[in-house]
Amino acid sequence: MGSSLLGKIICNHIYSKGGIAIDIGSIFDGWANINSRPYFGKYPSKYYSIEHLVETASLEPKERLDLLRELLDQYEPSIKCQNLT
Repeated sequence: MGSSLLGKIICNHIYSKGGIAIDIGSIFDGWANINSRPYFGKYPSKYYSIEHLVETASLEPKERLDLLRELLDQYEPSIKCQNLT
């Protein structure tokens, strides 16, 4: 679900009734190239695109992890990735 504050209220209501709901509004924003979060400007917009999702969907888990390591090494040098397996 992605519908701002109303979505959060609805997700909480579903949860209180024993259901599962996930608020992915910021993901929708990224797919639409809407800069709604401060961290969206920190990384290239391609990482928030549906095209990137499609490109990486068929990768093996190790390949995805390697891509994450490369991204973190480039944009988050203070995070040490050697222990990610």
